Amino acid sequence: MSPLTKAFVVLVTLFSVVLVTLSVSNAAQTPNYREQALDYKRERDAARTAKAAMESRLAADLAAAQTAGKDAADELAQVRAQHAETQESYHGAQRELAQRIARIGQLTALSENLSATNQAQTARLGDQDGQIRELLTSLSEQVSRYTALAQQVNVIDGERQRYAVEIRRLREQLVALEVLSEEQASLLQQIEDAMGEDLATARPTPGNINGSVVSVEDIGRGITLVQVNLGTSDHVAAGMEFTVFRGDEYLGTIQINNVDVNTAVGQVTQAQGAMQPGDGVKSGQ
Repeated sequence: MSPLTKAFVVLVTLFSVVLVTLSVSNAAQTPNYREQALDYKRERDAARTAKAAMESRLAADLAAAQTAGKDAADELAQVRAQHAETQESYHGAQRELAQRIARIGQLTALSENLSATNQAQTARLGDQDGQIRELLTSLSEQVSRYTALAQQVNVIDGERQRYAVEIRRLREQLVALEVLSEEQASLLQQIEDAMGEDLATARPTPGNINGSVVSVEDIGRGITLVQVNLGTSDHVAAGMEFTVFRGDEYLGTIQINNVDVNTAVGQVTQAQGAMQPGDGVKSGQ
């Protein structure tokens, strides 16, 4: 028998004892026993009815309590199961937390190693950056020098082209002068033949022509042109050779290629010293 049932039986018994005590006390004070008996009967019936109702309610309450107890037991079982699952989850969480703490320790050590590596790499990058800056500065200087050299090359190339044009012009003039010289020589020979030895005697000999160097120009490929202050007015003709000297020093020989009225241009055919403006020239050796 459950504690709730025992409590119910004790309560009913106490109620019956109280009811009988009240009935006896009432009967002792009432002279009409029949009415008292009827009252007692009615009270007993009412008590029975109340008892039955109370038992019914108590039974219902007991059944409800048992149902509630069963539900509570089921709920308790579920709670215990959930508690067991919670404990298992808690232990699993603790294990996972421990693993994560260990992983965090590993990651922390790795982070420290990476930080040290990063600092070393940063230092190396700083050194490399300095080297790169130095290389860039050197490269900039080289680019500047290259640009200057390129400009000089462009200037030289322009000068070379100008000299090439001038050389072509001089060569054309030289060819024309050679043709003209041949024509003049032929004409002169004809005049000499016609006029006799007097004209030949009147012509100055190359040894009688003296002058000086006006300019010297090296046009490349081993060709040096020398301009002198002698021309056709001094009886200078293409093909004539002049000796270049400075005082008593022999500097070389030039052959006249181009002749104007007061100047002539010749090419160095032999050089034993550097020629310069102001050096003396004379026809012949």
